[in-house]
Amino acid sequence: AGTGCDNGFTDGRQLCNTHIPEWFQTPGMSAAKISSFYNDPVKQDMENFSRQQAFFLRAITLNNGMEWKTRRLLRFGYHLARGFVHGFPFNNLARKDEKTKKKV
Repeated sequence: AGTGCDNGFTDGRQLCNTHIPEWFQTPGMSAAKISSFYNDPVKQDMENFSRQQAFFLRAITLNNGMEWKTRRLLRFGYHLARGFVHGFPFNNLARKDEKTKKKV
């Protein structure tokens, strides 16, 4: 769903800023210390968001119900309109022409 990097960065941030400093305050590495990382609410929120995104994108791609067909059509229309607002493909062609123009 495109959230893998965000998930990894969230895990790293939580480990470095929260859990590892706490772990170094006492000797040893117990299962309770490790479970504190996996039970971290920030980490769990990010994982839940990633899971929801993955299932939603899978559904919008594969489901055949009228709701999902409508969502696909609306999504396509949105991205098509967004492309035209930003000038795609016409701006890209104009930029190429400007680069290839020869000065006399």
